[in-house]
Amino acid sequence: MLIGIDIGTGGCKVTLIDYRKSMVKTAFEEYVTHRPRPTWCEQDPEEWYSAMKAAVRRLLAEVNGKVDALSIDGQTHAAVLVDENGVHLRRSIIWTDQRSIKQAEKIREIIGHQRIIEITYN
Repeated sequence: MLIGIDIGTGGCKVTLIDYRKSMVKTAFEEYVTHRPRPTWCEQDPEEWYSAMKAAVRRLLAEVNGKVDALSIDGQTHAAVLVDENGVHLRRSIIWTDQRSIKQAEKIREIIGHQRIIEITYN
């Protein structure tokens, strides 16, 4: 069996593929996007972890067999700041957050849109 885990913006989707039986099962656990101010978007890494555990457990309870491989992906541009013990320090500022829009516009004004693309490839 193969398990794929997608820690996405709206929730965690887990897919289990039993290639011997051509069976695919999925589970989804939603989590909250916190918006403490109008342009801010933050998520709690602990909620990602809890959602992942719940979805994986739900799927594994439905099947028997050995997991041969596991793949995990996550959202882009979502840093998790941790202390020396690996404990997260705050909610993660996710890719939809726009609190730095004024700074981004100033940078674009100074160096130009094309140069930003050349530097970031984005």
